[in-house]
Amino acid sequence: MPQQQPIQQVPANQPVREEEPGRRPKFDGNNAFQLELRQRVDEYLRSTGRRQRDCWQMYLKTAILLAIFAASYVLLVFVAQTWLQALPLAILLGLATAGPPPASVSTSSTTADIRPIRTIPGSTN
Repeated sequence: MPQQQPIQQVPANQPVREEEPGRRPKFDGNNAFQLELRQRVDEYLRSTGRRQRDCWQMYLKTAILLAIFAASYVLLVFVAQTWLQALPLAILLGLATAGPPPASVSTSSTTADIRPIRTIPGSTN
C-alpha cells in the first residue's frame, strides 16, 4: 500500500498552484550574488596565476579514482566468491565512489586542538 503524503496547509490569502510536469522553476532576475562570486573567483585566479581549467592534477586524480572504481567493481562482481573477499572490495568501491576529502580538510587534528565551548561547574577544565 503506498504511503500517503501529509497535506500541507496553505494560508487562505495565498493562492494554490498546481504542479505542472516539465515546467522549470522561475527565479527573480537578481543575480548579484552570482556576478559577485564570478568576479571574485576570476580575480583570485588572475592573482594566483592559476588557470580555470586544465589542471593536470585533477585529470590524474580522476583517472586514478576511475581505475580504482572500475577494478574494484569488476573484482567484486566477477571474482569475489566469499564475503571475506567481497567486504574489502565493497569498502574500496565505496571509497572510490566518494572520492578523497577536499584539500581544505585537515586530518591532523588532535584532541589537544579541541576546547570546550563552556566549562562545567565543578570540572577541572
